[in-house]
Amino acid sequence: MLPKVKEIIKYYVQGTRFSIKMDKDHLITCGKFGNQVTWLDAKLDNKAITPRQGKPVEIQALWYNALRITIEFCKLFKEDISEYAELADNIKISFKERFLFTYRGYFYDYIYKDYKDISLRPNQLYVLNLPFTMFEEIEFERIATYVISWMKKHLLTKYGLKSLSNEHPSYMSTYEGNPYQRDKAYHHGTIWPYMIGAFIETYLKIVNNKNSKKIARDLINNFIEHFSDAGIGHVSEIFDAQEPHTPRGCISQAWCIAEIIRVKKKYKL
Repeated sequence: MLPKVKEIIKYYVQGTRFSIKMDKDHLITCGKFGNQVTWLDAKLDNKAITPRQGKPVEIQALWYNALRITIEFCKLFKEDISEYAELADNIKISFKERFLFTYRGYFYDYIYKDYKDISLRPNQLYVLNLPFTMFEEIEFERIATYVISWMKKHLLTKYGLKSLSNEHPSYMSTYEGNPYQRDKAYHHGTIWPYMIGAFIETYLKIVNNKNSKKIARDLINNFIEHFSDAGIGHVSEIFDAQEPHTPRGCISQAWCIAEIIRVKKKYKL
């Protein structure tokens, strides 16, 4: 696998389709106007409903982790790590300088040239829950505490995290109507259960005791009552942002189920 992993990194550095390329600050830039290159991919009449061209926050976290994991692979086979280590260090420096929205203590959702998007979305959890963090322990705990606080106040529901804070002017509370109305709501408030995994993992990194385990377990157990709502014994793709959080989309979504199983097993919830 390692040669293919290195090849993937090479093409992220030099550039590939959809304008995906490492910028001069060593962060990954992607997409052009009209592209939908992240998981917020709703598109209608050749127009992206949630345009995020530029540097999405979760892509930078995944990029950094890809390099750090590659370094671990190289160590196993006693290969040179200097190129990847230098690149990872530069990513860490650039990310810290550019992505922290210090006024509120959470991360920008994406950066495009001089524009920094302050929309509160769950994407930034990947900066905190992935195996390799770009922050020292004390720094990590302070930032993660702020992020979790904002998530609990504005995004967290019994069935996962809203895709956008209700303070945002584009927020939509229900996923219904014609195709245009549904696509518009898809990532503008609609709950995505699969993000509960990243939330629980980040939360337990900063608060890991009997009470925090109970809170995490309760979040997982909320889905048990949902098992008879849509797909029997399964977890729906999405839910309405407003109560009663009606399940929508497909009746069984693999990444929702997988994330619930993953954190349940990993943290013995």
